[in-house]
Amino acid sequence: MKQAAIKFAANSSPGERSQLSGARLINAIVEKLGTEQILVKRAPGLKTYANSSGSYSHCRGIIEVNSNNALVVYNEYVESISTASGSPVNAVRGFLPGNDLVTLAKNNATNPDIVCVSPQNGAYVLTTTGEPAEYPDSDVGRPNSVCFLDGYFFFSYRTGQCIASGLNTTAINPLDSAVMESNSGGMYRVVPFNESLYMCGPDGMEQWVNNANPSGFPFSRSAVIPSGIIGTNAITGFESGFTKSLIYVGTTNMVYQLNGVTPIRISTHDVERDIQNLADKSTLRCFVAMNNGHAFVVIKSPYWAWVFDMLTTSWQERQTYGSDTWRAEQSAYVFGDWLMGDAENGKLYRLDNNTYSEDGATLAFDVTSLPVDEFPQRMTVARADFALAAGTGRADGSTEQIIDPSVWISWSDDSGATYGNPVERKIGQQGEYSNRIYVNRCGRTRALGRQWRILVTDPVFAGIQGGVMQDTVQAMF
Repeated sequence: MKQAAIKFAANSSPGERSQLSGARLINAIVEKLGTEQILVKRAPGLKTYANSSGSYSHCRGIIEVNSNNALVVYNEYVESISTASGSPVNAVRGFLPGNDLVTLAKNNATNPDIVCVSPQNGAYVLTTTGEPAEYPDSDVGRPNSVCFLDGYFFFSYRTGQCIASGLNTTAINPLDSAVMESNSGGMYRVVPFNESLYMCGPDGMEQWVNNANPSGFPFSRSAVIPSGIIGTNAITGFESGFTKSLIYVGTTNMVYQLNGVTPIRISTHDVERDIQNLADKSTLRCFVAMNNGHAFVVIKSPYWAWVFDMLTTSWQERQTYGSDTWRAEQSAYVFGDWLMGDAENGKLYRLDNNTYSEDGATLAFDVTSLPVDEFPQRMTVARADFALAAGTGRADGSTEQIIDPSVWISWSDDSGATYGNPVERKIGQQGEYSNRIYVNRCGRTRALGRQWRILVTDPVFAGIQGGVMQDTVQAMF
């Protein structure tokens, strides 16, 4: 009897051409079970937390104000969220022009000042009780981002200038400014990270530290980083509540993680190819979230979405059903958990391990194996068995898909260029843990090896450890 293992990988590799693809993991994450064995399972779903009371759309930014209040910026409007009554209550706060992504920051004043910068429209102050207002000090000019560190608001400008506010106030002295002088490319963004300020432009970054300068700009330059960011929203990992690893998309079309002041490449060729092929780099968004020990870094465009899992240092793809990209947009650590907005509507979500959908919409667990090239060429595959978690149906399910879920299995013998018609197999109703998932009479293999595709669209737990294909009809599990 001849047999070969069916293996899945930690990284998704769609390849430059479909016929050059490796393993793929769409809406899946990886967890290590031992030194070599991995479990590939469905990524956390999106569970609705709140919805815009004014029916506004497209989350541009989120900030927690205190333990009971937060603010959400939508297209043209701002809403507050209060949990004082237990459940989240949204309320419209007023007009804020634009549909671009914003940066938000708050200071340590007794009644914190909350500042919002829209690169298209300038700086504003927000409250949880009143309407947005233009920034009270005209010396702020037209910044492209804002952050807060050590008592100061810092504003960045495309010219390369950075202005600091007074200590825990919105007042600005124009002399309290500095300029990125290590290069002439200007500045896209200023962010706080590990008690340092990072001024980020296309030609490089500068690290500034608080030397408590008695006059002028309160920080002093400490280091120059020769790698720059590709756009205003192409940097993340500095957010409160995250694991604190600064990650950004560089002008090289590579993704870097900053180790001290040294950029370390973490992207794969597949990720870099997608970034390079993106015509408008300003459409890149980077944001983060954490769930069940996994620290996720999302890099998305209108045409694709990649997720870097810092726990397993691996890349997976994320797709909303019927779309090439992911609906999630922007994130923040709010009320003790991560909230994510939506690119199209006014809903806010939490990542949830026990939600196997995206707000009730299909979340397709779609994974493809590595090519099985150990099996002899032109040999008949009499049977293939899969170590897919069985018996995951739920007796209390509201639909047949939940009570008696299915998996669809198909295969390719031309490196993923084409797949045959999928074969349906039942995963098993609740308690049917010994249910075997297999297919018989699977045709002949070819020189390029065989790849197997596993698709679960029913909203139940889905996870697979691998499989075996062989030339005789004999059960392997």
